[in-house]
Amino acid sequence: MEILELLENSAYFKERLSALKNNRKTFFSGLIGSAKSAVLAVLAGHFKNILVITGTSLEAESIREEIRSFSGRE
Repeated sequence: MEILELLENSAYFKERLSALKNNRKTFFSGLIGSAKSAVLAVLAGHFKNILVITGTSLEAESIREEIRSFSGRE
């Protein structure tokens, strides 16, 4: 099973996805490194648009590239 499938099928992710789809506030805490981008890649498959705010443009570009790598989409 692919890493994104494992993430998407986890109780951790399902609970937060449900909250987001019901317009409730939720947090994805404790994520380090590429785990943040993996979560964003899976979320991108569930929502038309997502907004990511980063501290620098370099960090934004890095996250964008990681999301592309995970999702295989441009």
